[in-house]
Amino acid sequence: MSDDLVAFLRARLEDDLATADRLLEIMKSRTDAAHWGVRMLAEVNAKRALIAETIEPYLGMDTTMARVANQALRLLALPYAYHPSYRPEWRP
Repeated sequence: MSDDLVAFLRARLEDDLATADRLLEIMKSRTDAAHWGVRMLAEVNAKRALIAETIEPYLGMDTTMARVANQALRLLALPYAYHPSYRPEWRP
């Protein structure tokens, strides 16, 4: 389950990245929209690092840290619960 959830999150972050790139391109002249595009890019990069550096190393282990990592992964995926590929068993 964890590998599928990681792949799901990575795909959604790619979607977010594409949205941020489009937003930045379309709204270069509008400061407020550019701000949101920059923020989205920073958020995607931070979540990618969080998954790669502090969650994935613990997945599949039978430890307290693995349970914490699994819960963190589920919480990161929760904002994408509307997506058709989101699975009910991923709910925290």
